[in-house]
Amino acid sequence: MKNCLLVLTVLFAAESKGQIIPPPVLGNAEYKPGNQDVPLKGTEISPFRQGYARISVDGKEHYIDVNGSKAFDYMVADAEGKLGDKYDIQDYQKELLNEDEMPQTVIPFMNDGKIGVLSPDGKVILPGKYDKIDFTYQRYWKLSLDGKQSMYLPGWVLLPFFDEINYLDGRYFDIKQGNKWGIYDLKKKKIIINTAYEAFDYCGGCVKTSDYVYANKGGKWGIVGFDGKVKVPFEYDHQHHQMRSDNWIQSFSKNKVPVIVNIVSKKEFVVQEQSCIAKGMLIYSEQGKFGAYDQDGKLTIPFIYDQISVEGAGAYQNFPGNYLIVTKGQFQGVVDLKGKVVIPPAYQQVKVCNQYFVLTSGNKTILADHNLRELLSVEGGKITYIDGSDEGGIDPVPIFRIAKKAYFGLYFANNGKYYEPQFYDIGLDHNAGSKTYDLIVGERQGIKTIFDLDGNILLPASYQGYTFLTQIGDQRVQIRRDEKIGLYDLDTQREVIPTLYRDYFDFIGQDGQTVVCRSGDYESPHIELRSLKDGKLLTEKYYAEITSIDSVNFLLSDWKRNQYCLYDAVKKSITVLPYNFVAYIGSRQVLAVSAADGKAKLYNFRTSATLPAEYHFSFRNDPIATSADMPLLYPFKNGMAIIGQDDKLGYIDERGKVVVPPTFDKAANYDSLGVAVVAKDSADTYRRYSRLGFLNKKGNFVIPLTSSYEDAFYDNFFLAGKILLSNYNPENGELKFGLADSTGKVFLETAYDQISSVKDDQYLLIKKGRQYGLTDAEGKWVVPLGYDDLGVRVYDFYGYSSPVQLFPMPVKEGDKWWYLNEKGGKLAIEGDRLVY
Repeated sequence: MKNCLLVLTVLFAAESKGQIIPPPVLGNAEYKPGNQDVPLKGTEISPFRQGYARISVDGKEHYIDVNGSKAFDYMVADAEGKLGDKYDIQDYQKELLNEDEMPQTVIPFMNDGKIGVLSPDGKVILPGKYDKIDFTYQRYWKLSLDGKQSMYLPGWVLLPFFDEINYLDGRYFDIKQGNKWGIYDLKKKKIIINTAYEAFDYCGGCVKTSDYVYANKGGKWGIVGFDGKVKVPFEYDHQHHQMRSDNWIQSFSKNKVPVIVNIVSKKEFVVQEQSCIAKGMLIYSEQGKFGAYDQDGKLTIPFIYDQISVEGAGAYQNFPGNYLIVTKGQFQGVVDLKGKVVIPPAYQQVKVCNQYFVLTSGNKTILADHNLRELLSVEGGKITYIDGSDEGGIDPVPIFRIAKKAYFGLYFANNGKYYEPQFYDIGLDHNAGSKTYDLIVGERQGIKTIFDLDGNILLPASYQGYTFLTQIGDQRVQIRRDEKIGLYDLDTQREVIPTLYRDYFDFIGQDGQTVVCRSGDYESPHIELRSLKDGKLLTEKYYAEITSIDSVNFLLSDWKRNQYCLYDAVKKSITVLPYNFVAYIGSRQVLAVSAADGKAKLYNFRTSATLPAEYHFSFRNDPIATSADMPLLYPFKNGMAIIGQDDKLGYIDERGKVVVPPTFDKAANYDSLGVAVVAKDSADTYRRYSRLGFLNKKGNFVIPLTSSYEDAFYDNFFLAGKILLSNYNPENGELKFGLADSTGKVFLETAYDQISSVKDDQYLLIKKGRQYGLTDAEGKWVVPLGYDDLGVRVYDFYGYSSPVQLFPMPVKEGDKWWYLNEKGGKLAIEGDRLVY
């Protein structure tokens, strides 16, 4: 018989020494070549992040809060979290949702030699008053203060302080006062076992929590219940192995002899080579025969068997049957945990599969239920249980694999469905992409038959592969045959789309009920449309390309055969376009078309009207003026398109109407504000420059043409949802900026040397001469002009991961930096430099 001693994981680790936090480098440290840099003298200040700013005086740093008061000395450099980091804040918030663990993305900080903890969003989790905080374990933080210890638990629960404390299971904690140990109960909020013991041990890793603790008193070990009563006297030696949480103690020894003790009966059993505890039963032998004791130490299975085993007794399933395999002579049988004989020892082999039994007698294998009713028998074959629970898939269900000669069959015990051995292999698939099904897969010569867990055939033996596509639900399955794909309907048990296509399907339209089907090769693609509902072919011809105009309209094109059509995904209708060429040009109203005569026009597919004007089409993104015989039309954007003619540029709308005649040297697409920037080039004797203006969609100037520097047109003149105005003086090269909205309303006159956005376009940094100020996005002054510098000119304001806060704002006057608060007040701190 195999030795079946069970080794359980325990939670009784040696105390960690905690995190060693190095102090910061002091400014007066002796400088040596190859050592740290010499700290700069003077005071450095930083912008605020999440309520804190760093101050460094002659190289010695500390942090202040928004009131200017000292908050702490420094943050630990190698912390899991970073103050203000957006990703760390998100991770921290997710960690708080786990009620069983402490967050890990936090920031320890030091203050006057004491340690505290900040969250990445700047909240004080623990004040800086502790001597040490040990973050080793996720279930708690261990705190040390004035020679005492406590624990901080999930839900921000702080335990009382004791001389020492250890974690048992989240409710119970062993605590030390003086030289003795006791037990603290968090639920009752009191000590429930007095401090009268030398040590404790506990099976914190056991699946089932116990109502007792291993205790040492007078140098010997016993068991004490959480009610304070001694359950097993202090007569044993103990090692931390084979820990349990039921009525059996397996880690004790007496007089150097390992013993097993039952808590209820107080009986001792000397450990035998083949003794073990399984399913809560002590399997033991006397005079060469085996029996078993129950949880109360009562002999329930007499010493009459040659072997007792859990192997094959359902022990490897998540929900094992409560049985033991017994052997007499050459035959096996089954007993339950109360000692009742369920199956007499009359079979060569017995397997327990939850509440089913597989019995082998001679050349015959029988499947029986718990009432010993024969469900199935096989001559010269095997019956094995299909278990996917250990793979993270299905819960154990009674499905059996029937092996006979070189083939496998299936038996579904819940309903008696039986499939004769016919497959080369049978497996479980719980990763098919289905939200509904775990699948049983039978395979023969590469062809698969797919069953659900009730034995229903989902896919017949016709396909080599299958994929559940989550976007279309679990009733439609993508199938594969001979490297071609189709769709199969599980409800109707038929192919809705035949296996004629390659690679993948797209599902278009707002309802996703139109299937884009691709065949042909990559050089000569064929695209067809079918209905997802019934597989009906929606296109009479195939096309080479499909272009989405919007969520309803799609352009199908085959330029080699001059075939084009529009598909309406709501009406499920096709409109053939009778042109030699059709192209999508960025409009939701019109397409570029040309007939056999080669004349290119616009076609309004909403009204089915061909517009009269003729064009040359260009698909360039950088419009240039042209002297062609017909206007050169560029793609539409935001409802307008640029046209070029006679070496000038203008605009048309989606009706084909010339809104702005070609009169400009440069023109940009209309942006989302409904405004476009245009330019006319100018020159005098000495220099070239441009005059820029801004047009609305009616072709009217919202901002008239104003002189600007050469090539200014190619800069970005849209800022924070507004128009950045510029005024260039070609005489002295002076360039000034202002700000206006899309209607031309001026918020800031063109009198400033620099305007740039900060903090996600919420504010505008303004510079005039050598003075700085700040406005909101509407041009209202938040910090008036008058400072030599502002601390918002930091890259952090443009970053995503660690944005700084606006106020208190570092400002510079003369050679000093100080903090300005939102009300215009001043913090009592001055600095020589601003650092980031």
